[in-house]
Amino acid sequence: MPENVAALSPDEVRQTIHELRVHQIELEMQNEELRRTQGELEAARARYFDLYDLAPVGYCTLNEKGLILEANLTAATLLGVARRALVKRILTRFILKEDQTIYYRIRKLLLETEAPQACELRMVKKDGTLFWAHLEAITALDADGKAISRIGLSDVPERRRVEEALKESEEKYRFLAASVDSMYLMDKDLTYLFMNEGHRTRFGLPLEKIIGRRYGDFHSAEDTRKISDCIGDVCKTGKPIINEHRSERDGAYFLRTFTPLMSQSPAGEISKVVIVSKDITQRKQAEKYLVETVQQLQETRDMLIQFEKEAAVGRLAVSIAHETLNPASIISSRLQFLEEENLSEQARENVRISREQLQRIVKINQDLHQSAAKQPGMLVGGDLRRVIEVGLQMTERRIKEDHVQVEYDPLPEIIPVKMERDRLVKVMVNLILNACDAMTGNQIKRLIITVHHPEDSPKRYSILLTVADNGQGIPTGNLNRIFEPFFTTKDPGKGTGLGLSVSKGIIQEHGGTIHSENNDMGGTSFIVELPLDHP
Repeated sequence: MPENVAALSPDEVRQTIHELRVHQIELEMQNEELRRTQGELEAARARYFDLYDLAPVGYCTLNEKGLILEANLTAATLLGVARRALVKRILTRFILKEDQTIYYRIRKLLLETEAPQACELRMVKKDGTLFWAHLEAITALDADGKAISRIGLSDVPERRRVEEALKESEEKYRFLAASVDSMYLMDKDLTYLFMNEGHRTRFGLPLEKIIGRRYGDFHSAEDTRKISDCIGDVCKTGKPIINEHRSERDGAYFLRTFTPLMSQSPAGEISKVVIVSKDITQRKQAEKYLVETVQQLQETRDMLIQFEKEAAVGRLAVSIAHETLNPASIISSRLQFLEEENLSEQARENVRISREQLQRIVKINQDLHQSAAKQPGMLVGGDLRRVIEVGLQMTERRIKEDHVQVEYDPLPEIIPVKMERDRLVKVMVNLILNACDAMTGNQIKRLIITVHHPEDSPKRYSILLTVADNGQGIPTGNLNRIFEPFFTTKDPGKGTGLGLSVSKGIIQEHGGTIHSENNDMGGTSFIVELPLDHP
C-alpha cells in the first residue's frame, strides 16, 4: 500500500521492485502462452471445420433412439436440407421405406456387437429424389458416458448406378424377349448373336448350334438377300424398318420390325440390329377371306341386279310383242298394198322409210326376245375360227362400205369350243358392227381381231378372242355399264342398247366372260374368254 512504502527501508524497496518486475515478466510470459494456445485452438477449430463439416463424406451423430444430434454440411447437402433442420430428426425419415429393414438390421448388429457395420441402401432427399448411399456405423460414448452412434454417409459411385441401370435394362430386355413370338439379334454380317425361345423353336435345333452362325446357313439366298437389304438400310439410316415377310419354308406370314442398336465405339456406329417377328398368318388369311367374301357379295349383288333387269326385259318383251307385233303386221300388209299401186316418187320414198322403221320395230322385238331367253340350245363341239369367218362374211358389205381395214391372222390349228354356233356368230356380228359404228368419222379405220391363250393359263384351258377398233373409245365410267340393257353410247335412234346385253348373256351361257377396255389406239377392245372343249 502507498502508506506502507515510507516504512520500508531502501533495500526492502529495491527488493519489492525486483519482485514486481519478475512477476510482470511472468505475467507477460503467461499472456504470450495464452495467445499461443488460443491460436492453436483457432487452428484446430478450422481444421475441425475442414475435416468434419467440409468432408467429402457425410457424418451424423445419433442418440440411442436414432435421432440426429449433429450432422456436417456434407450430410445436409446429400439429404437436401439445411444442417439445423436435421437436428432432432430421425434418420429413417430419409431412408426409402422398402430399404429401412436394411438399416434396422445393421443398427441392431451395431448395438449387439459394437463392431463397425456397413451397408448400401436407397435414401430420399427432401425433394423426393432417390439416390444410393453407402452407410458405415460405429458406436461411441458422449461426454456424459451415454451410448451414441456415428454414421458416415457417402453417395454410391456412378458405377453402381450404371450397374443398376444395366440390370434393369437387362430385366426389361429379357421380359420383352419372353413376351414376343420371335426375337433375335444379329450383327451387320448377319451373324446370330441372340434369340429367344420362340425363335429357336422354329429351327428345331439347340441354341448352341445356331448362335454364332450366319443367317444364310439356314435360309435361301433370296431370303438372305432381302434381310441383308433391310439390315443395311437400318444401319445406314439409323431408323427402324417394318415389313411383311413370307417364309419359304412353310408359307407363313410374319411382320418383322428391325431396330438398330448403337455400339459403344466413339463414332456411335450401328453394329447390331434387333429383329422382332410376329406371326400374322391367321390375320392374312382372315384378310383374304374378308376380301373374297366382299367380292362374292359384290358379285351376288351384281348378279341379283342383272337377274332383275333380265326379268324386267322379259316382262317388257312379252308386253311389247303383244302390243306392237300385231299392229306392225297390219301396217306391213297395208304398206305392201300401197307399193302395188301407182304412187309418186315422194310417196314411194315415204313407204320405203316406213318399212325401214317397221323393220326396226321388229328387230327391237327380236332383240328383246333374245335377251329374255333363259334356256340356251344344245352346245356341240365346233371351231371358233369358223365363227369368226362367218361373222366377217355377214358384215363384209358394211366393212367395205366403211372402208375398214381388217387385221386378222387365223391360228393354224382348230380352236375347239362347245358352242351354239349361230348364237356365237350373232355375238361376233354385233361386236364387228359396234366397232364400225365407233369408227365413224375416222379417216383410217382399223379392226383388229386376235385369238390367243391367256398368259396366266399355262395348261391352256381357255381361249381369248379380242375385237379391237381405233374409234372414239368409251368413257371409263361407262366401260361396265355398256352391258346393261337399254344402255347405249350411240346417238338416239341408232341403237336399242340391247346388243351387248344380249351378247353378254350368250357368252355366259357358253361358260365364258366378256369385258371391255380402252386400248392404245384410242378405241375400245372387247375381250371374250371361252373355255376350250379339250384343254
